[in-house]
Amino acid sequence: EFSGCRVSSFYGSQEVPAIAFRCPKDDNVFHLNAEHMILEIVDEENQLLPIGRMGYIVLTCLSNLVMPALRYRLGDMGRIIDGSCTCGRTLQRFELIGREYEFLDLGNGEKVPAHLLHKMILSTRFLKIFQYQICQVAKDILHIYIAPNKTWSKEDELGIKTSIKEGFQSKLE
Repeated sequence: EFSGCRVSSFYGSQEVPAIAFRCPKDDNVFHLNAEHMILEIVDEENQLLPIGRMGYIVLTCLSNLVMPALRYRLGDMGRIIDGSCTCGRTLQRFELIGREYEFLDLGNGEKVPAHLLHKMILSTRFLKIFQYQICQVAKDILHIYIAPNKTWSKEDELGIKTSIKEGFQSKLE
């Protein structure tokens, strides 16, 4: 809530507005505007993936009769969530994971959302970092450049390295 008002957000694009709306019970889950949309999750070859698997979001808009969007690839990654929602809505649910280009390739065929790395860097050091940049220069090499402020310490640098190593260790095995 903000100023006593409940805040809600929608998922849409310039080409296809009002695709879905955020679930009030789950922060990164959306309910599909199913009367107007068909949402599919596909792999690199545009083959349909089973429910629960992460892939590329493809959308068909059923209501735009002037300029139809048929199996339109939005550039976002996500996964369909099976089962009923705790908020009581029965509309199809999906998790929006991120933009296609916002993923790190771990070199073993697995891709992870870059926002996890952002969380590892900023988790306890948000006020100590002025700017930072992440560059994946090879499948197994990340360069992280940090412009710290005056409160930065060697412990912060060690903490980030430890956090990243522990956070990705299970993904690399």
